[in-house]
Amino acid sequence: MKLYVGRRGVKQDGSFSAGAGPADAPDCVVDVIDMPGVADDSCDEVLASHVLEHLEWPDSFKALAEFARVLKPGGVLKVSVPDIRLLRDRLVSGESDFRVVGLLYGMGGRGRTSDPYRYAFTEGMLRRLLTILGFGSFGSWTPTLSESANGWCPANGGAKVAVSVHVAARKIGPAMADTARIYEALTRRPMDDPVAVVVDMLSQEPTLACGALDVPVYQRIHFHLIEAQQRIRYLETAIRKMEAESARSQSAEAAGSESGILRIHRIHRVGKTAAIRKIDGLLDACLRRPLPDGVHLEDARKSWTEDRMTFSYKFSKGVLSATIQGTIDVSDDGALLECRLPRLVTAFVEEDRIKRFINDQFDALSI
Repeated sequence: MKLYVGRRGVKQDGSFSAGAGPADAPDCVVDVIDMPGVADDSCDEVLASHVLEHLEWPDSFKALAEFARVLKPGGVLKVSVPDIRLLRDRLVSGESDFRVVGLLYGMGGRGRTSDPYRYAFTEGMLRRLLTILGFGSFGSWTPTLSESANGWCPANGGAKVAVSVHVAARKIGPAMADTARIYEALTRRPMDDPVAVVVDMLSQEPTLACGALDVPVYQRIHFHLIEAQQRIRYLETAIRKMEAESARSQSAEAAGSESGILRIHRIHRVGKTAAIRKIDGLLDACLRRPLPDGVHLEDARKSWTEDRMTFSYKFSKGVLSATIQGTIDVSDDGALLECRLPRLVTAFVEEDRIKRFINDQFDALSI
């Protein structure tokens, strides 16, 4: 049997129709959250078109649980609901704003208390709910219904635009737990992700989980837990990267506000050993040369680690002083000087003058 659950008196060809009231002339008047007149495992297909959005949450979950109950193993459920993301897009764009607000709040349907939406879904939300209820093999389906609420919304200019999502799924096993208990848990925690609610419920009631679930269901729960852990790890990694980037940025800003980096690269043809010997005397040469504007260099320090020299100077002008620190890396055919210039230094001596001064010392050493 194919069971059609819809609205506005529409009947799907070859289907047994169920509706909430006689006004829509269904084959059977039922409440979709409780259909005792439809036997367990009696339907090959259930088609629910634009019904769930008119139910309070989590009553819409209860309706999905009823659809799962009446479906045979391997049976197919086809669900259509407005996609809240598409409605949002129509509202924000202004192309269907009045119509979207009317759909959400039931305007234009005075006297029809069932018209306003009670809840909203996305495709991902439906898939998670159906996974909890034992569905898999997800796909989409194309509605052929003639009813006005079959997935289109007129734009202000008159064109029709799609606003619904159509999900098809196959019943591949039992629900993750007793659906009545899941419904009660969702009633207590209506704002939480249903998957998290179910996992918490089963972790608190291990005997229920062991007695009610088979291996495929355990696998699905395990999959959701792994997915959640992966998301957590991804977020933790992203947070660490952001924190590291922020720290680097703050460090760079602090360095930029307090000092600048001076780099001088020289090419030589005397060989590494000779270049190291000549550069070793560079600090002494700098101390012997007078600096402009009453600036003095003193307290020179240096040390070598293989072909790298680490050095420091004390820069002073009057009662003010700062320390210049840097390195010189020597290769077979070149030398690279890098040093940090405190703002106090560049406040009295321009960086270009400092570069000329150091290059003069290199020139004097024939490097």
